[in-house]
Parts: sequence; structure tokens; C-alpha cells
Amino acid sequence: MARLLFEEQQLDSTLSFKGVFTNSPLLVALLCFAVAQITKFLLEFWETRELHYERLVGSGGMPSAHSAFVTGLATAVGMREGTNSSNFAVAFVLAVIIMYDAVGLRLHSGRHATALNAIIAELPPDHPAYTNGTLRESLGHTPVQVAAGCAIGFILSFAIMVFL
Repeated sequence: MARLLFEEQQLDSTLSFKGVFTNSPLLVALLCFAVAQITKFLLEFWETRELHYERLVGSGGMPSAHSAFVTGLATAVGMREGTNSSNFAVAFVLAVIIMYDAVGLRLHSGRHATALNAIIAELPPDHPAYTNGTLRESLGHTPVQVAAGCAIGFILSFAIMVFL
């Protein structure tokens, strides 16, 4: 009977959303993402002297917020649970996949979008492939952008987790 009550309490705490607000690796990862996005916004402003608010939520550009997010998560999980834990292994593999995708598939998809936009612009308006809109070109990241995001995620997460 006591074991059943314990399991029931454990299930209740597992299903509770309160844990989301006290999950330090998740909160640290979200902070890393926010810092990278704000950095992206500020760098864009520095370069153009114009406010581009879409940089606060958009993908692509310097630094990679997705890389900061997953690196921050993996670092926080590794520091909290140890690098020999299953949770760290999952976070690490997720981080590698996300960063590989950003430099590989998404970067090349953006380059394809650039080429397709140039081709579509040359088409006559009555052509079946002609569209008034353009494909989004800023999808992926260069290796430097991913490395910058990774550095933000690692350094920020490490610094925060040391003080928690």
C-alpha cells in the first residue's frame, strides 16, 4: 500500500508543469537561446544601422541561436547529472544533429533558395512557376556562426551552472 502511494505521488510530480519552471538545464538553455537571438539582433543593427525585429525570432545569421540552445542544454545536463548519464548522451547527440543540420542541410537549402529566387525573377509573370513572393534565403549557418552559437551556449551555461 505504501509503495502504491509513493508511486502515485511520483507520477503526480512527473505530470506536473511546475517542474518546467524549476528545471535549471531547460531554463539555462532558454536563456542561452535568448542571449544568442539578442546578440544576432544587435549585430544586425551594428552592421546596417537599422532595426530588423525579425532577427529576434528568425533563423540564420550570426550567431546560431539553435546551437547556443542545444549546447547550453547539453552543458547544463552534463554539469548537473554528469557526462556519463543517459540524459547527457541524449542532449549531446541532439546538439550534434542540430548543429550538423544547420551547417549542412539548412545552409544549402538557403543557397538553393537564392538561386531559385534569381531564376523566378527572370520568368514572365504568366509562367506557371512564377510567384510574387520569394523563398526565404537565410535558413542555415556557416561553420563560424555555429561555432559562435556553441561558444555562447557553453560559456553561459557553464557560468550559470557553476553558481547554481
